[in-house]
Amino acid sequence: MKSRIFSAPFRLGRMKPSAAALVRLGVFSIFICLLAAAVNFGWAAKSATGKRAVPAEAASINPIKEGAAPSVIPHIGLPLTTPLALQAAPEPSVETYNCATQAAQDIFNLGDKVCVRATGVPAATFPEFQWRVSWVNPAGLIDESDLGQVSTTTEYDYTLPLDEASKRFDSSPGANDGILVNNRGTWRVNLTRANGTIRATAYFTVRSVANPVSDLFVHKFTRSATASVAPGDPIAFVLVVGNDGPDMAQNVHVEDFLPAGASLASFSQDTGSACLPADSQDCTIASLGSGQKAEFTAVYTAGAATGPAVTTASVSTPTSAEPDLNNDNNTATATFEVIAGGGAGDFCVLDCPGNITVVANTTQGGNPGAIVSFSSAEGVGECGEISSTPASGTFFPVGTTSVGVSSTTGGGSCSFTVTVAPAGSGPTITCPADQSVTAPANSSEATVNPGMPTTNPTTGVSVTAQRSDNQLLTAPYPIGTTHITWTVTDASGLSSSCTQRITVNS
Repeated sequence: MKSRIFSAPFRLGRMKPSAAALVRLGVFSIFICLLAAAVNFGWAAKSATGKRAVPAEAASINPIKEGAAPSVIPHIGLPLTTPLALQAAPEPSVETYNCATQAAQDIFNLGDKVCVRATGVPAATFPEFQWRVSWVNPAGLIDESDLGQVSTTTEYDYTLPLDEASKRFDSSPGANDGILVNNRGTWRVNLTRANGTIRATAYFTVRSVANPVSDLFVHKFTRSATASVAPGDPIAFVLVVGNDGPDMAQNVHVEDFLPAGASLASFSQDTGSACLPADSQDCTIASLGSGQKAEFTAVYTAGAATGPAVTTASVSTPTSAEPDLNNDNNTATATFEVIAGGGAGDFCVLDCPGNITVVANTTQGGNPGAIVSFSSAEGVGECGEISSTPASGTFFPVGTTSVGVSSTTGGGSCSFTVTVAPAGSGPTITCPADQSVTAPANSSEATVNPGMPTTNPTTGVSVTAQRSDNQLLTAPYPIGTTHITWTVTDASGLSSSCTQRITVNS
C-alpha cells in the first residue's frame, strides 16, 4: 500500500498531461491575466483621481478633466496623448535657383553652378530606399545623382560643363568610347524614388554666350471635332510654332502646305509675334525668343477625291542665323479623311480672333475694366449670321473673360479670351545705351555689340529685338543710324517696348 502511495507521483511525472488537464491550465492562465489587468486598471484609475502624482510635463500634454475617462496606459501609468490628426505630406517638388543670390532661376550659361532645392523627400528607413536628386543632360543621360535629404534647406549643386559638347563615357566591358552630348539646350533635375520612379521635375536652359543657338519646333493638328470631312466642305487645322531655346531665333520662316486636291479658305495668325506678310502661308517672324510661341489657324476646303489626306507645316531659320539644336521637330504632319456622301446639309468652320490682353482704363458700376472691341470671326462654309458673347465694344472687367462665337447655321463655333490687367500692370523695359562707332577704313559698315536691355520683372518674361533694317542683331551695322526696337512680353501677353540707336560714322 505504501509503495503505491509513493510510486504514484513518480509514475505521474513520467506521464503526458491529459487533454482535460491542459484545458484546466488554460482557463486558470486566462483568469490570472484578467485579474492582473483589473488590478492595474484600478491602480491607474486611482492615479488619475489624484491619489498618485502625475508629472507636470505629462499633465500639460494630456490634462485630465474631472470625471473624464483616464487617458493613460494602465500597466505603466504613463499619459497617452490624444492621437494627432494625420497630416498630409508636402507634395514632392524641385526648383533650380542661383547659388549666390538664392533667387529662382531657370536659364544658365555653360560653366555655371546650378543649385536645386527639393521638398517632400521622405525619411528612408534603409539607405537603399533613399530618394535621389538626379541631373539629366539634353541627351537624357544622368550626369550626377545625389541622395535626397528630408530637410528642405539642403542645397544640391552641379557645375555645368564648360564645353558646348562633350562625351559621356561608358566604362562597362565592351562599351564604345562614349556618347557625344550637346550641353546646350534643355536640362532637367529629377526627384526620384529609389526604384527610379520620377516624382518631380524642374527644367532649366543652358546656353553658350559665345555661340547662341535656338531650338525651333512646329506642331499641327485638326481643330475640328473629327478628323474627317465631306468633299467640298471646310476643315480647320492649328499650327503652333515655338522656340525651346536656349537663345533667340532670328528670321523664323513659317510655311504651311496644302493637302492634295484641297484649296485654301483662310490662313490667319491667332497669337504671338507678327508673321509677315500677314495671313500668308509663307511668312517670317523677325525674332522668336526662348520660350515664345506663335499660333495660326489654317482652313482648307477639301477636294473631290476621297480617302486619306495629308497636310504638313515647317519652320526654319536662314543658314546665317543661329543654328538649330534639333532639326527633327522642324516639320509637322497631320492627316484627315475625306468621306463621300457626307456633304448634305450646311457646314461651317469659324476662325476666331486671337486672344486679347489689355490694361484697365475705365470703371463701370464701381468695377475697373476696359471697353474692348474686336473683329468678327471669319466663317468658311454655310455659316449664316455670326455672333459673339460678350459682344465687341462691351465692357470687360479686370480678369479673363471667355468669348464664345457661334453661327446660326452649319454648327460653327470657336472661342477666344479677353484679359484685362489692372491699371499700371505689365512689364517694363530699359534699352541698352545708344552707341556711336566709327567704321573701319575703306568700309561702309561696322560690327557692334548692342548689349542687352533690362526688364522688370527679370524672370517669366521674353525679350525680342527688331532692327529697322530687318537684319540680325549680330550682322554688321551700315553707316548711318539703325534703330533696334526691344520688346518685353509677360506670360499674360502684356508688353512694352523701347528703342535703341546704333550710329556708325564714316
